[in-house]
Amino acid sequence: EIQSLVIPQDVGDENLDMEVAHMGNDPLLVSTRLQLHEQALFCYYDAFLTSVEPKTYKEALTQACWIEAMQEDLNEFERLEVWELVPRPDKVMVITLKWIYKVKLDELGGILKNMACLVARAYVAHKNMVVYQMDVKTAFLNGDLREEVYVSQPDGFVDPDNPNHVYKLKKALYGLK
Repeated sequence: EIQSLVIPQDVGDENLDMEVAHMGNDPLLVSTRLQLHEQALFCYYDAFLTSVEPKTYKEALTQACWIEAMQEDLNEFERLEVWELVPRPDKVMVITLKWIYKVKLDELGGILKNMACLVARAYVAHKNMVVYQMDVKTAFLNGDLREEVYVSQPDGFVDPDNPNHVYKLKKALYGLK
């Protein structure tokens, strides 16, 4: 919203362009070129940091946008009943999970969304598979599983009441099919 400045009556027309003439006004309504330049640089800096995809979970923790992306992914797991938290069974291999981070850009290169996706780490590495990212919110679902599969609790999202429990999958994750 643009607001007009109130210029005191004792300021002559020749002084209207001077910042000093407007000192009695709200300082938030006046922006110098330097302030505008600094604001633009901050916007570029913020956009750059947001567009850098973290390589590790610890890197992702440094920015709220990545924490929100991880939480959104886990919320989808809960909503779609992908897994259930159970006591860790004896003599069962538990697959570890890994977060993959991706910045989704629009056609002009602007940031549309930061995406976090959980993938099964050990199985993918063991089978020497390549995991491709699909741009679908629920793409990790590949139907019901035929055998019992257990995965670790994701880094940073371990249930404090049941830290030794694991998730029993009801539906497949990336890297399991």
